Amino acid sequence: MKFRNQSWVKAVNYIFLLTFSFSCKEKDGSLNLGDSLQLTQASIDTLFIDSGDELIQAAVKFELVSILEDHKHLYHWDQNNAILEVIDLENLTLESRIAFETDGPNGTGTNSFSHFQMLNKSEFILLNPFQVLFFNREGEKLKEIDLYEEKLRKAFSEVGAPRILHLDQASLNTFGFQVGFKKFNPTLNHFNLENYQGSVNPLPKFNALDNYRLLYESKNGMDMKVHLPTLHFNASNDKILISSNAIGGLYVYDKQSKSLEYHELDSQVSPSIRRSETFDTMNDFDE
Repeated sequence: MKFRNQSWVKAVNYIFLLTFSFSCKEKDGSLNLGDSLQLTQASIDTLFIDSGDELIQAAVKFELVSILEDHKHLYHWDQNNAILEVIDLENLTLESRIAFETDGPNGTGTNSFSHFQMLNKSEFILLNPFQVLFFNREGEKLKEIDLYEEKLRKAFSEVGAPRILHLDQASLNTFGFQVGFKKFNPTLNHFNLENYQGSVNPLPKFNALDNYRLLYESKNGMDMKVHLPTLHFNASNDKILISSNAIGGLYVYDKQSKSLEYHELDSQVSPSIRRSETFDTMNDFDE
């Protein structure tokens, strides 16, 4: 935590930004991730925000942060207090904190949200496994889609009811992950909230993530916990990048052509493969 005014808290160590620089071919100003994709640099920085007289939410979940393409503002949904925090990235200041209702016709509800996404400067969506909520910055709920509505739920379940992590406003196409409990076997799933059509895209290179699963089960069988590897999802223009914290490569999904390609990334810092004795079951949770 950093203090810009020693008499009171003026800023909060707000979020870690992980920036990747890629060496890529460019065409018509768009990113073309072809055979030349290489991870050339990785850096971690800390963003300090002058929050004025406000205390802002520093416990940030990546899924509840959104940045528009102009990169002028960072938006964070504080779901504990139903507040939209708007950060001015040029001046590193808190521009506004906009409070929303939790109850009533414009209420956000009390369910935890798995994803928050700014659609434009004035509208955003909140998603959880049960619903998709559309709001504007004036606190008005514009639309609500019930994912448990019978016809939608039936169609949605056929593509594995993924955890939605991105929505295209114009087409109402959603994209997200599905992983298994007994076997990881992750997939990138697409579903359209208007015509109820969808598709499942296996990520076979990431099946090896099952080797990094840690399972604890109590002796009486009454308590079970599992630690799973993390998948990272980044939607950029017409492409979706999918990476992992345990495998040194990434998938690129082209939303226009619906093609999915895997690219190896050779790290200059650590070897691509590291061998060690592995285990996947623990007898004590503290392990």
